[in-house]
Amino acid sequence: MKRPTAVVVAGVLSHAQKVAGALQNPYFHVEVSADLKGVEIGGVLKNIYAIGFGLLDGLNHGSANLKSAFATLALKEMKIAAAHWGAQPQTLDGLAGLGT
Repeated sequence: MKRPTAVVVAGVLSHAQKVAGALQNPYFHVEVSADLKGVEIGGVLKNIYAIGFGLLDGLNHGSANLKSAFATLALKEMKIAAAHWGAQPQTLDGLAGLGT
């Protein structure tokens, strides 16, 4: 089945671009980042917030307004954490974060 998805490849930019070029196709979008630490931090933290989104749904508190507020605050917290740990906060604006 051809279902669209997107990922981030991080590392030395020239190497990451080669990997992205080899993987990309009409159904598989690949972003490239030189901020390995930011991509790693984003990958961990967005999974934690995904659990939070699941809890909102499971508790029947998943209104669009509440989810939007939760996502906005989550991204803000993720950027603060990324900066604290030496990553580039703007990395989390893409697929490595909440994909805004």
